[in-house]
Parts: sequence; structure tokens; C-alpha cells
Amino acid sequence: MGNSSSTSTSKQTKEALLNFDHGEVEALKKNYQRLASSTAPKGLISVEALSTELHISEWLAANLMRALQDAANPTLGPSKRAESVIGFERFVVSLTLCCSSTQSDRRDFALLALSGDGGSVSKETVRAILEETIKKTLPHDTPKRPALLQDVLDDAVKASFERQGGGESMSSEQVAAWFQEDQGTAEFISLLMRSHFLRDYQGAADMTRKLPLLSHRSQMLQPRHMYQLGAHLPSRCAERPWKKLFSMTKHGQSFSSFMNRILFRGPTVVLVRDEAGHVFGFFASHSWHKANKFYGDMASFVFSIVPTFKIFRSSNVNNNFQWLSTSLTSCNNGLGVGGQKDHWGIHLSMGLEEGTCRAPCSTFEKFPCLSALPQFKVDHVEAWGCIPDYEPDEAELEEAGLEKKPIKNWEQMEARDRINSKASSGKGSRSRMESYGTAGSGGGSRDLESRVVLEATGLGDGGRADNVRAADEQLTHERK
Repeated sequence: MGNSSSTSTSKQTKEALLNFDHGEVEALKKNYQRLASSTAPKGLISVEALSTELHISEWLAANLMRALQDAANPTLGPSKRAESVIGFERFVVSLTLCCSSTQSDRRDFALLALSGDGGSVSKETVRAILEETIKKTLPHDTPKRPALLQDVLDDAVKASFERQGGGESMSSEQVAAWFQEDQGTAEFISLLMRSHFLRDYQGAADMTRKLPLLSHRSQMLQPRHMYQLGAHLPSRCAERPWKKLFSMTKHGQSFSSFMNRILFRGPTVVLVRDEAGHVFGFFASHSWHKANKFYGDMASFVFSIVPTFKIFRSSNVNNNFQWLSTSLTSCNNGLGVGGQKDHWGIHLSMGLEEGTCRAPCSTFEKFPCLSALPQFKVDHVEAWGCIPDYEPDEAELEEAGLEKKPIKNWEQMEARDRINSKASSGKGSRSRMESYGTAGSGGGSRDLESRVVLEATGLGDGGRADNVRAADEQLTHERK
């Protein structure tokens, strides 16, 4: 019977290993043996070894050991809850759930690690797992890291419990709902185990993520908000400090100035503060351009900063992410995010004096009214470019109904400079044409011509042209 049991267990282990590719299996065996050889009894992994290997607290290591023991129960039979070590076969079977390709399996394992028996999870436990997550992901060279870590932790605990109705504990259903909203915490344990056991050992795995920075001071964004936003942004939006495109304090309460400074600037973050002090905003994944229709994609999201930091991601219900229009005779002019015309998620009026925020909004999950009132007075607006030297490509301009036409000589460049108030003489134009290798010739390469047109029409820097065709018509008129 003992041999039969051993054969059965071996078969289950082999089946579990089929969930990993060859390289992961070899790394798993090597990493397990390396770790198990340093513990007593030999051949088993202890809580202390997990704590040391993963650079986590003994509290989390003990919870993780319990989850590894219990996750394997349906396959390998019950384990003793008091056990502080785990063998290879049980470890492998549990790891298939922890590092499963199915998101629900990974979250079930994380819930098991927090609650043990699938019951309620205390606020202390939630705080502990959030602290472990933040310590692992906050860059070590972050200025004033201890204070920032504490600020982020306090905000995260507050937000997680407020979203689930308050109280001092969460039920398993509430934890599942929290994991659905806080993907970083939900995936933390899976990423931790995968980085240490399913890859070639190279010392402590680096799980830190880039922290977006600001080129100038913001009246509404603090470093802790940047850390929280960073978890939801595309990586390219955290590579260099964001550029301040618009500030109502500096540029005035002018929708025209606001619009011209955000057009064709790539991914942006726009922040709004109402007169009651509520602060909220949205990340727009696409460049803003004028259009009498919605555009953008599911990478866009909205968020609240005051009174509580919360992220509201796409619901996959529709693609009504971005709207910018100034030419309609109806009340739909202005900037809109989410919802639909006349029932916006967030909308700023043409005067940049008033706005609306209406819930529910089908575009974003569990979207509440982010302002103090559905119709609010605007107190302050900021806009930040997430890619400071962004230039629109041909496809982006084409989507916006614009055309790129090559500039053949410096006289044409000079004319477009005058149209866009870029220069008063042709000297600067000729210099730029020469730097692109096009002055005095029939035109340079397509790429160089595109860059020249972008600069001449204002699509590559501060100014913006609504339509290149209009510039061409004006150029034709001047030449006549």
C-alpha cells in the first residue's frame, strides 16, 4: 500500500509539473533543492527558509506555508496545520495554483494565504499584506522612502476598507471584490513565488516598479499618489518626469489655452479640483484631438484623490473614453470622459468654469460621483504630459482628420511659421530646414518631411493647428 501511495503521489506531481514549461521545471527543481539543502530536516523547505529566500516577514512566510500546505489538500490529502515545513511534491502541486495561468486560481491562493480557512480577514492582516507589497514594489532609491511608504500604506488600507463598506474585517467575498479592484496586491504572492522559484536563481528578485515623477510641483498630486497611479499606467508613462502642460494658476481659466496645450501630446493626466475641495482626474491613453465622437481605449481610467484615493478602471462595456469638441451647436461642446453625450462621466464646459460628474457611468467599473455635487464649479485644473517629448505619428494625425504634406523649400516653411506665429523671418526656418537636410532641395526623406511639418504646423511643440488643410490654403493665398 505504501508503494501504491508513493506511485500515486509521484503521478500527481508529474501532472502538476506539466503546468510549467521545461525551463520553469528545471529552475523549480534547482531552486527547491538549493533552498531545501540549507534547512533541517534536509529535503524540506521551512517557514524560516521561505522568509529568508523571499525577503518577507515571518508572518507572511507562515501564512504562505499554511496556504501551500492547504492548497494541495484535494490532491495529496490533508496536512497538519501545525507543520512548518513542506516537501517537494506538495510544494509543486500548490505552486500550480499559486502561479496558475488562470487569474481566479491565483486570487484563490492569495485569499487562502490571507484568511487560512477562507473566512474573514482582519484589518491588521490587510495592512500587513499591503505593507509587504509596497515594500517590495517601491523603488529603494525613492526620496524620503520610509515616510512615503507610510503615506501610501495608510491610503491603501483606508481605500480598501471604504470600498468594501468599512468595518474592521472583510469577508472572503469582500476580499475577492478588493482583489478585483487592487490587482497589484492580488497578484503579489504569485509574482513573488514565480520570480524566486520558476526562474534561474540570481539572488533577490527585483519587483520594484518605476515611480512616475513630475517636472514641476503640482497643487494636487503628491508622491504617494504617483506611486498608486504608477501601478495602473503603461510602463512608457513612467520612464521620464511628466511635463506640466497646463495649470489654471499659470495659464488662466481659458478653455482655448487648456485645449491647445493638450492637443497631440500623447498620454495625459488631467486633474480637477471643485470648489468643495474634491480632487479627481483621469488618465487618457490617447492624444487629445477635436472630434465629434468618442475615442481612446481601455488603458484609460479615472481616479479620485480627495477625499480618498481610488482607481476606476474600464468596464469593457463601451469605448466612450475621450471626447473633445468645440464646433457643435448643442451643449456637448467641451471635454468629456466616459458615459455618453448629455450624461457624461466627467465633463468640463467650454468656459472651464463648470463641470459635471454623473454616476453611474457605464464606461468605468463602480463609478461614483467624484465631485461633491453632480454639477460643480471648477476651482483648479492641471494637465500633465506623461511622455515629455511626444510627437504624433501619421496614423494619429490621420485619425484626427489631419494631413501631412511635405514642405519643399524654406519659403513654405516661413509661410507656415507666420501662420502659427512661430517666427517673424525665414532665418530660423531655413536653419531648421537645413538641419533636416531639405533646404534648397526637392524635399528630404518621408520621415524628415513629417518632422518638419509637425514643427511647422505646431503639432510637435507648444502651438497647435486645427487643420493642416487650412494652413495650406492660407499658404496658397499668400503665394498668389
